[in-house]
Amino acid sequence: MLSTRYADRWTVSVRRTALVAVGDIVAIAAFLLYGLLIHAVNPLFFPQHTVLAAAPFIFAWVITAPLGGLYRPETVTSVRSALTKTTAVWVVASLAGGAIRGTEYFPGEAPAVFLVVNIVFGLAFLLPWRLAVAYTLGR
Repeated sequence: MLSTRYADRWTVSVRRTALVAVGDIVAIAAFLLYGLLIHAVNPLFFPQHTVLAAAPFIFAWVITAPLGGLYRPETVTSVRSALTKTTAVWVVASLAGGAIRGTEYFPGEAPAVFLVVNIVFGLAFLLPWRLAVAYTLGR
């Protein structure tokens, strides 16, 4: 009986983490697609450019989010923790993604102004999602 209860909790935790992680990627992808469209790059006409523009930031997020504790139950269910940790991790992921983007393997550059805009607008897409999740699950 005890093992079944533990397995059920573990299954819920894994499903919840997967849902939050997918939502994170969707929010980041939406932000990056918005950025491309603002700069008159249609993602449908330039799919390779779109993937190469998004990859550094999504890769950086996939690495930094778990390391920053963003999928821990106390972060996923606390609005305050979600706000502070998501902000901190996005700053790190954005800077890391910018460093990757600045290499010869990816289109574009990563000047300081770009990174600041990337941080601010990335948070504008990520924070509503993360705060909604924390508010909903923390009730």
